Amino acid sequence: MLFRRTPRLNYFYCTFAIATALAGCSGRPTRSAGGQVGTIYRGEEPFFGASKAHRYELSNGLKVLILEDHSSPTFSYHTWFDVGSLDEERGLTGLAHLFEHMMFKATSNRAEGIFDRTLESAGVEGENAFTSRDYTAYVQSLPSDKLELIMQLESDRMVNLIVNKAFLDKEREVVKNERRFRTENSPEGTMYETIYDMAFTHHPYHWPVIGYEKDLDNAQPQQCLDFYKNHYAPNNATVVIVGDVNPGHAVGLIEKYYGALIPQPVRRYSGKDEPEQKGGRSKILHLSIPVEKVFAGYRVPGPRHADGSALELLANLVGHTQSSRLYRRLVDGGLASAVDVSVDNGKGGGLFLITAFLQKGRRAQDALQTIEAEMWKIHREGFTAEELRTALNQYRFELFSGLESNSGKARIMGHMEIEYGSVAKAVEDINTMSKITVADVNRVARRYLRTSQRSTVVALPKGAGQ
Repeated sequence: MLFRRTPRLNYFYCTFAIATALAGCSGRPTRSAGGQVGTIYRGEEPFFGASKAHRYELSNGLKVLILEDHSSPTFSYHTWFDVGSLDEERGLTGLAHLFEHMMFKATSNRAEGIFDRTLESAGVEGENAFTSRDYTAYVQSLPSDKLELIMQLESDRMVNLIVNKAFLDKEREVVKNERRFRTENSPEGTMYETIYDMAFTHHPYHWPVIGYEKDLDNAQPQQCLDFYKNHYAPNNATVVIVGDVNPGHAVGLIEKYYGALIPQPVRRYSGKDEPEQKGGRSKILHLSIPVEKVFAGYRVPGPRHADGSALELLANLVGHTQSSRLYRRLVDGGLASAVDVSVDNGKGGGLFLITAFLQKGRRAQDALQTIEAEMWKIHREGFTAEELRTALNQYRFELFSGLESNSGKARIMGHMEIEYGSVAKAVEDINTMSKITVADVNRVARRYLRTSQRSTVVALPKGAGQ
């Protein structure tokens, strides 16, 4: 919902840049012929405290969000593209994440390695990128006097990236190694991929963000270039600037470096929603692990759904904190060494995800029985007002902890823009949270925490039960 906690296993695939710059296909024409650069000021949107985000939109569709914070002579600069694995197709999975890597290669104006070296010389901190099912984001924090520099670099790679076989071959090997490390050789990564494979059978959330190895092998340069053209464009991007900046000055630079970039037709996922799950699904994996593990995911709607806020509080109530129901039953009860619950959803819905790592010698089946028993108890008796107050306080603490840095603020703003289309929704949502009643969380628990809507993955040590 508001600031969706990243589940322990729903990792973002962070990027890094390597390889050499070679000749090849570059992007489309980047500047209009004599076109006028126009910027519309869309007004202010409330953020937290007394702060307000200034919203602008260029004539080419680029959205700009600026939040002033002069507490230190630094700023964070995020570029959020409305593209993720949701926008891929079967047989070409992993392209969104692949481009998270490719974007650190060469452009038609700058050789490979120049982007990183230039930012390092400028004193960059926190340079990173991440890809999800719904979006891809590129982030940096810099001294205040480097605002024009980062715009030069980011506007260039938005449209002038070189996409050729040499770069593609090197980066696909990097991504395949990352896949082996994070998924194939990671028990938790394997379980996470498996549970989404079961829970989503028609929708693009079926496949992992990192894609399948065979699809990465088969991706051709022209297919990748087409993907870049269809999704990396000013009208599919939001620039978020937070820190020691003057909005008027910043917008003037935005117009200078982005204003003449040409908008592109953006290809969107136009398929149907995942049909309602009408029966429990389960799978047993035999992995190289010392203890048994359980993932249980209940299908839930996306963050814009009216039940989104109540579901987030429900996750805290069920198992996200040490005072939660499942933590007390599984961890304090000596059955599990760790348990976590999170709402892992996006535009196409997602999972209310429970993860449990068992104590040595304890059985996953016992954990599942305990989870099922607690679900029935919740359905029958519900939660108390005191539990709800505790859950709300814990949620607010996590949220406000994310606002301690410029980059944390920019991340929340970018996430809210992509998932909701409004930064103001962040404030609205926390206000909505405060009004949620015990009856609300009890209702959503009965509505969504049903065995018929659950997918379960049990991992056993190799040799056990075989």
